[in-house]
Amino acid sequence: MSVTHAFTSAKAQGGDTTLVGPNQWNDVHVIALVDADIPATIARDAEVTSSIATHAAAADPHTDYLRESAGGVIGSGDAQSMYNATTAQLLGILSGTAAAPDTSANPLLKVTRTVAVADANLTGDGVEQLAAIQGIGVGTTALAAQPVGVAGMAKHSGTTLGSGGRSPDACGVYGVGRITGSGSGVGIGAFFVARRENDTAAMTGVEVHVANYGTAAGAWNATGYNGSTGLWITAGGNADGAAAITVGNPFSRRFKVGLGFNAQVSGGLTGGVADSSIRDDSSSTISLDIRGSHTYGLDLQNGTYSVSAIRLPNNKIIVARNAANNGDINILYMNTSNNLVIGEGVTANSVYMAQGFNMADGKSILCGSTSGMKIGTATTQKLGLWNTTPVVQPTAVTDASGGAVIDAEARTALNGLLAKLRTVGLIAA
Repeated sequence: MSVTHAFTSAKAQGGDTTLVGPNQWNDVHVIALVDADIPATIARDAEVTSSIATHAAAADPHTDYLRESAGGVIGSGDAQSMYNATTAQLLGILSGTAAAPDTSANPLLKVTRTVAVADANLTGDGVEQLAAIQGIGVGTTALAAQPVGVAGMAKHSGTTLGSGGRSPDACGVYGVGRITGSGSGVGIGAFFVARRENDTAAMTGVEVHVANYGTAAGAWNATGYNGSTGLWITAGGNADGAAAITVGNPFSRRFKVGLGFNAQVSGGLTGGVADSSIRDDSSSTISLDIRGSHTYGLDLQNGTYSVSAIRLPNNKIIVARNAANNGDINILYMNTSNNLVIGEGVTANSVYMAQGFNMADGKSILCGSTSGMKIGTATTQKLGLWNTTPVVQPTAVTDASGGAVIDAEARTALNGLLAKLRTVGLIAA
């Protein structure tokens, strides 16, 4: 054991070597202790004495102790790697081998910190001052790759399912943010910030990369977990959550596009989605609920569609809210006979044509054979044929009668014609 004086003498060394001078005072003093020097009150027991003796006699007495030399290792086991074989520059921690894996239900390294730092001692959100562990990777201008502050990696080859829903997954990073007691903060499992300080750099808050090195493409599962998913969001606890994804504006800045699917070309493929950009197999009350203030609620003008801009299911009605906003009015649908039905079930209302109605050449207006159809619902409504000025229903024309010369056949024919005109309402009865 070595000790030094807390006070360092600044006097010059004298020439008398028989005296203790400043050099001897400031030097490291070596003190040798034997068992007899240890008081009985702290005397080592036999087990401690044996452990010390075994450690001192070992060829490398520091096998399980932290080394100060480069590449030091704590513990023993297989040196694992993910993609590239690397070794620790300063310190490595090993535990377990393939033949003798670690079976302890405890972490290799655990760091806990209970904090009560004064608010005046914090800057920003306090992340650097309040961290239990902080990893910072700094790249110089000579680095042609990205520095990494913390790399979490895991791999697994097991197939056995555990109890309680545990599955043989591999989780590289697991984050939990938990508010306990009567706390009023936000439990944040992970917080990521991407920042650029010039206009030549780019930013990505979180990059999620799914690499399928199997031979089969991932398949969509409409009723459960998909085996190939970029982002899997679930709700838990005792009550429902508010929103799975929210795009907000707490820092007075906005995105140009809230949810975008670009047309990047790679490997001969355009875009990152093959089938459905957005798909809803849920049973939510409303699939797409558009609110707020917009110029257009749904704008399809800039798209290119090989078949149709919109496709509607058969026999499903499109409705609109009534003027009182207390009910829906049927607008149109395609029925099971492939007939376009407009305004079915609408009472005391009509289909209002703001512009003219243009029938395609060679087509007909089909009328029902049971109750039929009316053109005009009141005699005061005006109607004109072949570009004549519309007029109300013409007044009644009496049957032919009287006169000195009577042509019975002509009179009968004329009265029959008048009757037919009255029947269809072209003249009043």
